Amino acid sequence: MKALLIILVMVCSYAVKGQEASSADLIAEKIANRMRDSLDLSGSIRDSIVTINKQINSAKKEKMVAGGVYDEIRKQIQQIENRRDSLYQAILPADKFLLYKQKKSMLIRND
Repeated sequence: MKALLIILVMVCSYAVKGQEASSADLIAEKIANRMRDSLDLSGSIRDSIVTINKQINSAKKEKMVAGGVYDEIRKQIQQIENRRDSLYQAILPADKFLLYKQKKSMLIRND
């Protein structure tokens, strides 16, 4: 009975871990799809945005798992997020990046 309980806990933990990864992937896909639609991007650029978003999420997750002082973790995560625009700039054409920045600014200002 004890062995069955241990196996059940292990299976559940793997299932939860799989759901976390898939939810992060879904968010990365959703962001990329919205950007593709609003900026009229090609499929290859959309795929690059998915990759960037997954990398950013992975880096943030590593910082959270590592633990430490809350304020320090928050600063490190903000530094990771601040790299997003420079990564996007590397793959977006200049006119699309400018449009992205304008749309982002409008969202932040809530216009």
